[in-house]
Amino acid sequence: MELKINNSDKQIESLLKRYIPADPPAQLKDRIFKPKPKTRSLPWLTAAAGILLTLTAGLIWQIISRPDSPPARTENQPTFAELEIEINRAGSAAGLLTIADMFAQQPGAQEYAKNRYSYLIENYPDQQASTIAKARLQSLTERTAIQ
Repeated sequence: MELKINNSDKQIESLLKRYIPADPPAQLKDRIFKPKPKTRSLPWLTAAAGILLTLTAGLIWQIISRPDSPPARTENQPTFAELEIEINRAGSAAGLLTIADMFAQQPGAQEYAKNRYSYLIENYPDQQASTIAKARLQSLTERTAIQ
């Protein structure tokens, strides 16, 4: 496809050729490619300031919201020692349940698994792991009876 240029187009082109745009200033290239001056960047300073601000706000909040006297302990509230014992018992029960589950998955180790489940049920009756162990012991007993 060829473009046809008529006389008015030729006139426009001749007018445009008369006007040549000025060259950019000589310093432009230097300004564009000039390396940035090194600024001292301290990202850790920003993080430290944020942490300090957070700690200060938390400390002020603790001071403002602190009651004048410590709350009275009621009889139903467990002590920290009791809570620690309960947490340790729950962790032990969960660990025993995991071991029993591993035995239950091994061929020929189902009797060991039954013993571990039974031990868990007898010694940790108040734990959630004991409830799970009861269900798994029943399931394991049914599976071995079928085989």
